[in-house]
Amino acid sequence: IFNSVQSSFMPINIPNLDPDYILDYGDILRIQITGKVALDLKVDVQRDGSISIKTVGNIFVAGLSLEAANKVVNAKVKSYILGTDAAVSLINIRDMQIVLLGAVKFPGVYTVSGNSNPLHVINAAGGIADHGSFRNIKITRNDNALNTIDLYDMFIFGRNTSLPRLRSGDVVFVGPKSAEVAISGGVNNPMIYEVIEGETIASVVNFAGGFSQTDESDT
Repeated sequence: IFNSVQSSFMPINIPNLDPDYILDYGDILRIQITGKVALDLKVDVQRDGSISIKTVGNIFVAGLSLEAANKVVNAKVKSYILGTDAAVSLINIRDMQIVLLGAVKFPGVYTVSGNSNPLHVINAAGGIADHGSFRNIKITRNDNALNTIDLYDMFIFGRNTSLPRLRSGDVVFVGPKSAEVAISGGVNNPMIYEVIEGETIASVVNFAGGFSQTDESDT
């Protein structure tokens, strides 16, 4: 994963179409007003978290999802300019600074897209170091532990794990590798696996894709 040719997770053309994207300072929005009045506006989210629309005033959108902001802006525009509708879209994503520490190849402060998750930042840092854990990645925000990520859910089981979106100032810490168990022989994916407290031999067999069904009884 981390040795892939792709060097950036930034989108090529469209910044973001996900309605769950959380707006913040630095994002640039397009406001299209239709009806009795037709306007096509480009507005920035200011430091105080608001956008400004002429004849409507300031509307606070920071901390809202793109979908929620669309509803708030539409409602306020309708209340000030009768017979109109407003649609909000995102045309430029903010940059943010993330502190990446612990067992990664190149720890430091990284400037990434506002749509980035921890996997994006770790990839930008060259991946997890040999002594690093894939199962103990902590996210801290404002000195509070936000989440602990286990990448085995994604890398081994292919689960569509929802990785948290980061915010500027977050700290991503990759902990040291815990105990390891090597498994070989009649399993589908013989390898060395990292195990955490409470896991058993059955867990390791599960990591290895279960027992192999290859019949070698005639050899």
